Amino acid sequence: MKYKLNINKPAPEEKEIEESKNFNRILRQYREKRRTKSLHNVLLKLNKQLPVLIITILMVLIIIYLSKILKKIEKQEHKNIPQQEQKQ
Repeated sequence: MKYKLNINKPAPEEKEIEESKNFNRILRQYREKRRTKSLHNVLLKLNKQLPVLIITILMVLIIIYLSKILKKIEKQEHKNIPQQEQKQ
């Protein structure tokens, strides 16, 4: 790649400097760039946290499922205890 270097560039005039001091334009450009990058950053953060979120949801679902199974087992045991007592 070849670069064009302008070593003897003249200093800008006051008029050119004043024209480039448009803060509203700079602020608008900054917000536009920031908006696109912020969405990108949110997606990156979500991508990092997504596996943890999925694992957490799965663990909660497994706990709920196991608690229901334990309740069913306890109910069956309570039903079986009186039957065993009657046989003795």
